[in-house]
Amino acid sequence: MYPPELVAILILLLVPLFAAVLLAVLNRDSIRNGIVGVVSAVLIAASLYLAYLAWSSPAPITIALESAKVISVGLFIVELVVALAIIALSLKYRRILPLALALIQLALLLVLELIYAESVIISTAFTVNNLSAIMVLIIGIIGTLICVYALGYMKDYHHHHTEVADRKPYFFAMLFTFLTAMFGIVLSDSLMWILCFWEVTTLCSFLLIGYSKTPEAVTNSFRAVWMNLIGGIAFTLAIISLLETDPFGATLLSITDIISYHDMAALTIPAALIAVAGLTKAAQMPFSTWLTGAMVAPTPVSALLHSSTMVKAGVYLLVVFAPVFSETAVGLALAAIGVFTFFVTSALAISQSNAKKVLAYSTIANLGLITACAGIGTPEAVMAAILLIIFHAVAKALLFMCVGAVEHKIDSRDIEDMDGLLVRLPLLATMMVIGICGMYLAPFGMLISKWAAIVAFLEAPFGWAFVILLAFGSAFTIFFWTKWLGKLFMRMNHPQEPDTMLHTSEKIAVTATGVFTILCCIGFAAITVYFVEPYLADIYAGFSETGAMLPDNILMIAIMFVILAVLVLAAHFGSVSGKTLPPYLCGRGVDENGRFHGSLGVYKEAKSSNYYMEEYCGEAILIKPAWIISILLIIVMFVLAFLGVMI
Repeated sequence: MYPPELVAILILLLVPLFAAVLLAVLNRDSIRNGIVGVVSAVLIAASLYLAYLAWSSPAPITIALESAKVISVGLFIVELVVALAIIALSLKYRRILPLALALIQLALLLVLELIYAESVIISTAFTVNNLSAIMVLIIGIIGTLICVYALGYMKDYHHHHTEVADRKPYFFAMLFTFLTAMFGIVLSDSLMWILCFWEVTTLCSFLLIGYSKTPEAVTNSFRAVWMNLIGGIAFTLAIISLLETDPFGATLLSITDIISYHDMAALTIPAALIAVAGLTKAAQMPFSTWLTGAMVAPTPVSALLHSSTMVKAGVYLLVVFAPVFSETAVGLALAAIGVFTFFVTSALAISQSNAKKVLAYSTIANLGLITACAGIGTPEAVMAAILLIIFHAVAKALLFMCVGAVEHKIDSRDIEDMDGLLVRLPLLATMMVIGICGMYLAPFGMLISKWAAIVAFLEAPFGWAFVILLAFGSAFTIFFWTKWLGKLFMRMNHPQEPDTMLHTSEKIAVTATGVFTILCCIGFAAITVYFVEPYLADIYAGFSETGAMLPDNILMIAIMFVILAVLVLAAHFGSVSGKTLPPYLCGRGVDENGRFHGSLGVYKEAKSSNYYMEEYCGEAILIKPAWIISILLIIVMFVLAFLGVMI
């Protein structure tokens, strides 16, 4: 009889994989809807159950398997298949750089398996602590809701993109394979196993980004794969370096053993390599362009990449290794890269009117803040990082799903075309308002988490510089979120009513994610006290769970939430009532259609638009200098790693 923890883990790993196989061969919409619905319900239930077991356990749950060696061989075969698939596709499309990097990765995998693997002892197959439980909930709830959302979205997608071949079986198979790989990353204790799932996520994202097979999609998918192959190579080299570092013979492949190792100064080189792996997957500078390029994919892919998979794998790895980065020059350099990325990409978001591009840069910025916290590595910084992961996941998933549905209704994803959306598409616009508020307004957790990051930065070396960049970057975020929010509320005239019918799957996913966003904010203090603090107490010696923030913060958050809810509801019902005032043009008359008599005797429609400041914040201005600075910071990080500098 298997223990309940193992049963839940096996469900999370095998059920989505089995569903992927079924979805790949069955092409009827009714069957697909049933499979996705049932599997999503099972994964949500298993995620909640495993999180409950982790929360109720006095110590992290560890599971050893007698068949670990056999599983390791099977996972190595999967790694070979992934590498060979990338090589074959690179040859097919004549892409030299991805081909070269895939060959290097294949060679390193063979070296790792043939030279080192025999001495590797996997004593613990799976570990479930509070951090991995949080990640399981994000993947299991948000990830599956995105898959449900995709059922309705993909019907509209192919209606609007008739030039794209309908390959929905392939699409949904990749989505659920992605979920399996992510569960594997956050539940596995061995770096050898994590590496396999890490490479599977690279292949899945590559195939999903190139779904439409347009020239732009193919180019962007290959950019994503070669940048993430750099991370995969760094990850493999980190494992080899750890095996060479460990004087006792292959005992440092367990995350538990690594973060409790007695000599952190000896781990600076593996730490720097792990940092590069995390930076690539998390799309930090100078690797950010793969994620902005991924916006050519259907919106469920974007939502999945940004909220519960891929980039979250990168920051999860960095947060797990935060104790290794703590008090090292490598960690300080990593923090500098993260906070610099936050500052630059927040500025870049100002220049974008494409909603998905704004969301992409916002994601990279917030991941930069998480990266900076992981690099600092103190308990307070890690607490801020985990909270940022949670609130970013729910709010960003909600925003991407709303933008995708809105695009199909108004045939545009441009912010300037979202005037008065609270009147035209009340449900989607209300959920979008919740998502935007969740990213930068109180009482939503992102704002409070940024405050926690400031407190952590102040205690770090050169913390004043980090706080300055964080302050200016946060000011940029206020700029681009507020102008988008203003467009949703603004109603210049009586816009034509679009087709407002949403698919049931889209309604369920969007509404449920909006509710989760609000619940996470209401339960902010409880999440901190009952999930985050116990994790920190297990990882950091001397950290004590206080729970002191619980009563005061619950009261503060409740009051702020009520105030915000009143404002949002008043604006929503005011817009629905249909009462509008004509725009004021210094006394110039405006008719009922929002038109005014221009200076040349021509009637023009009264419109307003936002500032985008492209001459200061445009990609042409900021991208290349940011690449240069971030590459220099990575070089400095490796120099400090080779010198073994501690702080």
